Amino acid sequence: EEDIPLPIPFPLLDHVRALLATLLLERGTVFTPGDGKGQTIPGLSVTTGRHGDGMYTVCIANNMFREQPLRLHSNVGEIISVQEVNVDKAEHSVPGYLPNNFENSP
Repeated sequence: EEDIPLPIPFPLLDHVRALLATLLLERGTVFTPGDGKGQTIPGLSVTTGRHGDGMYTVCIANNMFREQPLRLHSNVGEIISVQEVNVDKAEHSVPGYLPNNFENSP
């Protein structure tokens, strides 16, 4: 069967749902990529994974074809440490990875 909702064993109470909605609207996201001067950077997207109390993995994708400045801002507390993970770029040589004429894009 398709399109049948799964049972929710622990539904949120209305007052908890309202509180969470308010907090999320106030803070937006857990982490915000910016320029360090309060401005967000267009073309950057953030995916956050929580691993435990205060432990997050933050993936920042640059959807532009140029290098952009970045300063990560936490909306929920102080950032204690940051470790950059280098990603393998083997897929860059695969035909079709980059769109045609990407070299001429702004």
